[in-house]
Amino acid sequence: MKKYDYIVIGSGPASINLSAGLKDSNKKVLVVEGDAFGGICLNYGCEPKIFLEGAVKTVLMSRQLLGKGISQPAVINWEDLMETKKQTFAPYPENAMRGMQSNHSDTLIGMASFVDSHTIKVNDEKIYGEKIVIATGQKPNKLPIEGSELTFSSNDVFSLDTLPESIVFIGGGFVSMELAVILNAAGAHVEIIEFADRPLKAFYSEHVKDVVQEMEGQGIIFHFNHAINKVEKSGDKYVVTSKQGLTIETDYVVDGSGRVPNIDKLNLDEVGVEYDRGGVLVNDYLETNVKGVYAIGDVVSKDPLVAPKLTSTSVFEGEYLSNYLEGKTNDPIKYPV
Repeated sequence: MKKYDYIVIGSGPASINLSAGLKDSNKKVLVVEGDAFGGICLNYGCEPKIFLEGAVKTVLMSRQLLGKGISQPAVINWEDLMETKKQTFAPYPENAMRGMQSNHSDTLIGMASFVDSHTIKVNDEKIYGEKIVIATGQKPNKLPIEGSELTFSSNDVFSLDTLPESIVFIGGGFVSMELAVILNAAGAHVEIIEFADRPLKAFYSEHVKDVVQEMEGQGIIFHFNHAINKVEKSGDKYVVTSKQGLTIETDYVVDGSGRVPNIDKLNLDEVGVEYDRGGVLVNDYLETNVKGVYAIGDVVSKDPLVAPKLTSTSVFEGEYLSNYLEGKTNDPIKYPV
């Protein structure tokens, strides 16, 4: 059985900075990834979204300047944009893996699950770790409704080769709102269905009102106070219905009901690692209730007012844990404003 001082499960920003902090430690480190190296932010989140927003900003700006020197708005060619995006991002996972290897960390692709508090299983191989760090982040939620298997996730949107004519988002969180603006600017008819009386419930209501008005001005349609109970396939279309009687026929349905901790395949119950709906429970040193097992990044359950689930928080936790594990600090983690 291979043995390591540290095993890190997951390869997102938290892991990247943990690996960098352990570079000169002379410890054996293994980073295991079950999907694409670099994590959600690099492959299915922040970075590809920012890339697409570059084209979207041009479209929105040209619309604002109509009649002020611009005679017609810019138009996005979605197929060309996505082909450029794919070519741009294709090297990212390999580059992320090589970056960790340059930090003297071994890398392994495969789904990890706990055997005991010091052993994981990957690709039918058991590997020992003196300390194990869970850094698997979050994944898109799937609503427990009839036809949920017919819905797509935000991850899928970033791989759309052809732009659907019409798209429905279930949920009005910031992922849905951002993607709705992108797809609308590209030429799709977009509708957002929200359970509450407004989207972005965690944000200041007056600012949200301004955002909604701006999006409605661009042609995005909102439906508030609707609970989705069914998604059906009807020929080439999808039919979305709510308990309140709303029915919409569309070409594409995105479940934008939020993100959940990516822990279901880790076998945490086998070793007794405690978690709740927000993620893995840790103390002020990012250690779980099982000695020698730690967690960092978006997979951790935490107060969003103290430590929001953002890339910058994950980076901070990765840096902190590398210092703590190597004895460079004995202080508990303290999140700066």
